[in-house]
Amino acid sequence: MHATSSTVTRKSRHDGHLIRDLRFAIDVAMVANSSGRARLAVGSASRVSGATVGARRLDMTFCTQRQIASGMALLLALFATPAQADTPATQPTNSVMGKVTSPGEVPLSEMVVYLESPDTKRQIVAPAAHAAISQKGAKFSPPLLIVCAGQTVDFLNDEDRPIDHNVFSNAPAKRFDLGLYKPGESRSVVFDKPGPVFLYCSIHRYMDGVIFVSPTPYSSLVALNGSYKIDNVPPGIWMVKTWQRRRRFPELSVPVLLDGGKNSTVDLELRKK
Repeated sequence: MHATSSTVTRKSRHDGHLIRDLRFAIDVAMVANSSGRARLAVGSASRVSGATVGARRLDMTFCTQRQIASGMALLLALFATPAQADTPATQPTNSVMGKVTSPGEVPLSEMVVYLESPDTKRQIVAPAAHAAISQKGAKFSPPLLIVCAGQTVDFLNDEDRPIDHNVFSNAPAKRFDLGLYKPGESRSVVFDKPGPVFLYCSIHRYMDGVIFVSPTPYSSLVALNGSYKIDNVPPGIWMVKTWQRRRRFPELSVPVLLDGGKNSTVDLELRKK
């Protein structure tokens, strides 16, 4: 970017916008990746309210989603690692951790924090191990399960009495109906599309649960105190995102840059529009 005055004069307005967006994206990544505690929040669907690391503040009040997307695309083009270098066995991994806060009472234990890659060429491999949900006493256990897109879930009828069960969902991410099956039996479903899948039983009217299908295996339930931690994340640029089972605030989407086995702390603040 060491351009002469005459060169700068000849640049188009479009090029100026791209450079500004690139600088913005780099600043966001640097703030989110700082060793300090980053506080980031989305003020609305099209604006970001700000980020603070120690005494440093990045004012993002008037930065639009177009700027963020354009800048992130440029940042990826310059710094993204090749797809084949994403997962070598010797590559150091990172952890993303932090705390979720919000005004008023929010069931934080019904929230998910997950990572999504803005790089469409990054290869994501779903875990081969099956996840499981038990059905007993007219309850799904666990009531909230996180899986990766492409992962299989086994639904077990664990009743110790002769009670049949059924599992069905009409969610856009996965529509299915397993029919009735007896204690000791199970049925399996592959969840291949990201998004929430709400579960019901045709026999027990008030029996419900939810599977959140994350686009990556890098996700975490939020603890009662609002803390979360995601381990074994490969280096690169990621988006830290939230999902609320009972949504009361806009969901957050925050860029973070992970590098060289260093951990990153990203505190997420839920705010009303």
